[in-house]
Amino acid sequence: FLAGHYHSYERTCAVYKQQCDPLGTTHIMAGSAGATLDPADLPWDLGHYKEWSIMHAAEFGFLVIETDSDKMRVQRRRTETGSVGDEVVIPRRKFD
Repeated sequence: FLAGHYHSYERTCAVYKQQCDPLGTTHIMAGSAGATLDPADLPWDLGHYKEWSIMHAAEFGFLVIETDSDKMRVQRRRTETGSVGDEVVIPRRKFD
């Protein structure tokens, strides 16, 4: 699940019923491309994040997404340097 708007970055593990589960959904919130960053009041900003919230950043960045028939690779890159700040490979799931 990809979303934007909130002016920071967060990625979860694959989550189902608020727990990491390989059959769950990975959530990526990427809203740090240009507007003023706003990490205030996020649970991880206060040091109280859930175990499924595995990556968060309050710095400018953007996503690079590559897909093929078996997987989707998502990289979060830092705007200033282009270096990779986070990366996840999400395998394709086949449903009957």
